[in-house]
Amino acid sequence: MRQLSALRNVPFALLISIGCLGCGGGTDRPKLGKITGTVTYKGKAIPEGEITFYPENGRSATGQISSGEITDVHTFDPDDGLPVGKLKVTVSAYNGPKDDMYKPPKLITPEKYNNVKTTDLSVDIEPGENSKNFELKD
Repeated sequence: MRQLSALRNVPFALLISIGCLGCGGGTDRPKLGKITGTVTYKGKAIPEGEITFYPENGRSATGQISSGEITDVHTFDPDDGLPVGKLKVTVSAYNGPKDDMYKPPKLITPEKYNNVKTTDLSVDIEPGENSKNFELKD
């Protein structure tokens, strides 16, 4: 009778074990590189904005633009970098009052750079440190 009672728990334990196969941190993250550089428009540094790097497949990386400098680029964790390989790049920078939520900010960069389908910006990222300057044009 005890053997029968013990066998009754096997399907439950098996189900829990199978369910846990998908748990955990996983090591299937892509190789990442770092980037430094500048973003300018009409010869002037973009005061502040956002820059996003899109691989052909996988997760994009996002960074900030501060006084024209590319900073804080991350894919998974803060400042971990961006995927290695050829990436399309979008840039968004807005001008407007930050203290008035009823006045929408105005896009100060050309619209084509704000969309991954229309941007002509790209970069090839290698493992380790990379440097790239982006000049936006009308």
